[in-house]
Amino acid sequence: MNIVQKNNDKAAIVVLSGRIDSVTSTEFDKFITNIIEENSFNNIILNLAEVDYLSSAGLRVILLGAKKIKEKNGKLIICCLSGNAEEVFNLTGFSGIFPIFKTEEEAAGSL
Repeated sequence: MNIVQKNNDKAAIVVLSGRIDSVTSTEFDKFITNIIEENSFNNIILNLAEVDYLSSAGLRVILLGAKKIKEKNGKLIICCLSGNAEEVFNLTGFSGIFPIFKTEEEAAGSL
């Protein structure tokens, strides 16, 4: 898994690539928690376009991150779902829980 963060005036944009599974989910969780607690961003946009595999451990991190950021009156938004990640979101019902946009620009525009 690779994580790249870029920021705009409304959100931290986190671009993920590779596998998000039980091995990499701990790193992902620390990264998201750091954004919320130390960088004081109230909104996070997760770009999942390059995610090859998303396990239940990865879904757990996304869900916990959304709960943490909601406590700060912020939002966690998903964009660029494709492949396995999109299939997992649809099968688990996560696509009905999170706002999902086709592009980063659309996601940022929703804030």
